[in-house]
Amino acid sequence: MFSVAKLDFYNSFIIFEPHFVMKIEDGELMQFIGLTDKNEKDIFNGDLLKHNGKIYKVNWSHGCFYLVNIENIMEASCFGDIDLREEKNPDGFEIIGNVWENPELLKGGE
Repeated sequence: MFSVAKLDFYNSFIIFEPHFVMKIEDGELMQFIGLTDKNEKDIFNGDLLKHNGKIYKVNWSHGCFYLVNIENIMEASCFGDIDLREEKNPDGFEIIGNVWENPELLKGGE
Protein backbone atom coordinates (compact mmCIF):
# COMPACT_ATOMS: atom_id res chain seq x y z
CA MET A 1 0.00 0.00 0.00
CA PHE A 2 1.32 3.43 -0.98
CA SER A 3 0.38 7.02 -0.15
CA VAL A 4 -1.10 8.93 -3.09
CA ALA A 5 0.86 12.07 -3.99
CA LYS A 6 -1.28 13.14 -6.96
CA LEU A 7 -4.17 12.02 -9.15
CA ASP A 8 -3.58 12.98 -12.78
CA PHE A 9 -7.01 12.68 -14.39
CA TYR A 10 -5.86 14.29 -17.64
CA ASN A 11 -3.35 11.49 -18.32
CA SER A 12 -5.21 8.87 -16.22
CA PHE A 13 -2.38 8.21 -13.76
CA ILE A 14 -2.05 7.82 -9.99
CA ILE A 15 1.27 9.12 -8.70
CA PHE A 16 2.36 7.56 -5.41
CA GLU A 17 5.04 8.46 -2.90
CA PRO A 18 7.89 7.72 -3.39
CA HIS A 19 7.63 8.26 -7.18
CA PHE A 20 5.65 5.27 -8.34
CA VAL A 21 3.15 5.70 -11.20
CA MET A 22 0.16 3.52 -12.12
CA LYS A 23 -2.73 3.84 -14.56
CA ILE A 24 -5.92 4.80 -12.73
CA GLU A 25 -7.79 1.77 -14.09
CA ASP A 26 -5.09 -0.55 -12.68
CA GLY A 27 -5.29 0.85 -9.13
CA GLU A 28 -7.71 0.66 -6.24
CA LEU A 29 -7.95 3.72 -4.02
CA MET A 30 -8.88 3.09 -0.39
CA GLN A 31 -10.18 5.57 2.20
CA PHE A 32 -8.45 5.58 5.61
CA ILE A 33 -11.04 6.11 8.36
CA GLY A 34 -8.69 7.75 10.87
CA LEU A 35 -8.66 4.85 13.35
CA THR A 36 -6.43 1.84 13.95
CA ASP A 37 -7.21 -1.69 15.12
CA LYS A 38 -5.84 -3.34 18.27
CA ASN A 39 -2.56 -4.04 16.43
CA GLU A 40 -2.28 -0.37 15.40
CA LYS A 41 -2.95 -1.17 11.73
CA ASP A 42 -4.80 1.57 9.81
CA ILE A 43 -8.48 0.76 9.19
CA PHE A 44 -9.85 1.45 5.69
CA ASN A 45 -13.30 1.48 4.13
CA GLY A 46 -14.04 -2.11 3.05
CA ASP A 47 -11.90 -3.71 5.76
CA LEU A 48 -13.25 -6.72 7.65
CA LEU A 49 -12.79 -6.56 11.41
CA LYS A 50 -13.23 -9.25 14.05
CA HIS A 51 -14.48 -8.41 17.56
CA ASN A 52 -15.91 -10.76 20.20
CA GLY A 53 -16.20 -13.59 17.67
CA LYS A 54 -18.19 -11.51 15.14
CA ILE A 55 -17.04 -10.20 11.77
CA TYR A 56 -17.84 -6.63 10.76
CA LYS A 57 -17.49 -4.79 7.46
CA VAL A 58 -16.38 -1.14 7.49
CA ASN A 59 -18.83 0.97 5.43
CA TRP A 60 -19.25 4.66 4.56
CA SER A 61 -22.72 6.19 4.43
CA HIS A 62 -24.56 9.33 5.55
CA GLY A 63 -21.30 11.13 6.31
CA CYS A 64 -19.72 8.58 8.63
CA PHE A 65 -17.90 5.28 8.76
CA TYR A 66 -19.72 2.47 10.54
CA LEU A 67 -19.54 -1.27 11.04
CA VAL A 68 -22.12 -3.82 9.89
CA ASN A 69 -22.18 -7.30 11.40
CA ILE A 70 -22.00 -9.44 8.25
CA GLU A 71 -24.10 -12.18 9.84
CA ASN A 72 -27.02 -9.77 10.39
CA ILE A 73 -26.53 -7.41 7.49
CA MET A 74 -30.26 -7.25 6.70
CA GLU A 75 -31.03 -6.26 10.31
CA ALA A 76 -28.48 -3.42 10.46
CA SER A 77 -29.73 0.12 11.02
CA CYS A 78 -28.77 2.88 8.59
CA PHE A 79 -25.66 3.53 10.68
CA GLY A 80 -24.88 -0.14 11.23
CA ASP A 81 -24.27 -1.94 14.49
CA ILE A 82 -21.39 0.29 15.63
CA ASP A 83 -21.12 3.95 14.67
CA LEU A 84 -17.41 4.76 14.36
CA ARG A 85 -18.09 8.47 14.99
CA GLU A 86 -18.65 7.49 18.62
CA GLU A 87 -16.10 4.66 18.79
CA LYS A 88 -12.92 6.69 19.44
CA ASN A 89 -10.62 3.75 20.17
CA PRO A 90 -11.78 0.42 18.73
CA ASP A 91 -9.92 -1.76 21.26
CA GLY A 92 -10.39 -5.41 20.55
CA PHE A 93 -11.15 -4.90 16.85
CA GLU A 94 -8.71 -6.71 14.58
CA ILE A 95 -8.39 -6.42 10.80
CA ILE A 96 -8.74 -9.89 9.32
CA GLY A 97 -8.98 -8.89 5.66
CA ASN A 98 -11.01 -6.76 3.29
CA VAL A 99 -13.90 -7.21 0.88
CA TRP A 100 -11.69 -7.22 -2.23
CA GLU A 101 -8.98 -9.69 -1.20
CA ASN A 102 -11.05 -11.87 1.16
CA PRO A 103 -14.63 -12.05 -0.18
CA GLU A 104 -15.03 -15.51 1.36
CA LEU A 105 -15.12 -13.86 4.82
CA LEU A 106 -18.37 -12.11 3.85
CA LYS A 107 -19.99 -15.52 3.86
CA GLY A 108 -18.95 -16.08 7.50
CA GLY A 109 -16.00 -18.34 6.68
CA GLU A 110 -12.56 -17.72 8.08
